[in-house]
Amino acid sequence: MRQTLKHLRRLGLLAALVACTGCARGAGKPSHALHPPEDGDAVVTGARFLATDGRDVRYRANAARGAYREAERAVSLTDVHAKLFADGKPTYTLQAERGRILVDSNDMEFPGPVVASTSDGATLEGTDFRYDAAGQTVQSDHPVTVRRDAMRVEGAAFRAWPREERFELLGGVRGQVNQP
Repeated sequence: MRQTLKHLRRLGLLAALVACTGCARGAGKPSHALHPPEDGDAVVTGARFLATDGRDVRYRANAARGAYREAERAVSLTDVHAKLFADGKPTYTLQAERGRILVDSNDMEFPGPVVASTSDGATLEGTDFRYDAAGQTVQSDHPVTVRRDAMRVEGAAFRAWPREERFELLGGVRGQVNQP
């Protein structure tokens, strides 16, 4: 365990793996396990990642597993559940089987199917979502479906601004509203 921690410090990843040495409440045992490198330079199960702007949390990503690769300066994630925040309140929740955090920029990529929900109850389903930390936007160049209550709207792509709690569908927009 100490050798692995030294290895992580040397890679400069310890700050990104905020909760890896945390303890489960009252159990006195680590709630996250460090493993020797398998398919990455460092592998963590039960990982939690935080990105801040120095004052506020921008996002929190929980993953069943995270594998850091120094050559890519990225953490590959499996079974990802990420929350985006604005002024300390969650605005978007994203769930995906796979994800990736680019360590230098704090950008996130979610290749494959993604389900996102907004704080006002809308659900977005699509593929290949990206979170740009600098611009604080979420977007996809692939078809997306938005559902809320009796409304269903589809678009060829989308872009969202979680801090402003707004999004736009781009191209090929069509919708349906079912009245009770």
